[in-house]
Amino acid sequence: MKWFRTFLTELNTDREYQQSFDRSLALLFGGFPDDLLPRLKRGVDLDDAMQRLRAKGNTAHESAVYAATELISVFTATLSDIEKQEALKAFERHDDLNNAVYSGFRYMLQAVEQLGAKSALLSRISYEIVGGLWGMSPQAIQAWWTQAEVPKLLEEIMWEEASAQKIAKRFAPRSQRVDAK
Repeated sequence: MKWFRTFLTELNTDREYQQSFDRSLALLFGGFPDDLLPRLKRGVDLDDAMQRLRAKGNTAHESAVYAATELISVFTATLSDIEKQEALKAFERHDDLNNAVYSGFRYMLQAVEQLGAKSALLSRISYEIVGGLWGMSPQAIQAWWTQAEVPKLLEEIMWEEASAQKIAKRFAPRSQRVDAK
C-alpha cells in the first residue's frame, strides 16, 4: 500500500503544480481580453514545456512566465504592423492605457513582478515583448537578450558568490580563516 500512497501523493503534487501553472498563466494574460489566452494556447504544446521546466527545478510560477514568452511571440505575430507601431509608441511614452496591446503587456510585466519571478525572467519577457513588437523572430530575440543580458546576469551571480564567500570567511572559526596567523 505504500506504493499506492506514494502514487497518490505524486498525482496530487502534479495536479497542484498544473493548477498553479494555469493560474499563473491566466494572471499573466489577465490584462488582455478573456478569449486571447485560449486562442494562443491552441497549437502550442504548453504541457510538454511545463514538464521540461518543472524537471529543471522551476516553480509553477517560473514555468508560466517561460510559457508566456512562447505565447507572446504567437500573439505579436498576429498583430498588424500598425498595431505593433502603436504599441511601441505607447511603450516609449509609458502612458497610453487606451492602447489594448500596451495595457495588456504592462499588466503582464506587473504580474511577473507580483509572481516574484527572478530578474532574469522579467528581463527575458521584456525582450520578448519589445522584440515581438519590432517583428523580430524568436531566435533573433533570444540572441539579442543573450548578448545584452547574460553578461549582466553572470556578473550578478559572481557578485553574489563573492559576497557569500566573504560572509562565510567572516563567520568561520578563527583557526579556519585564511588571514589567521
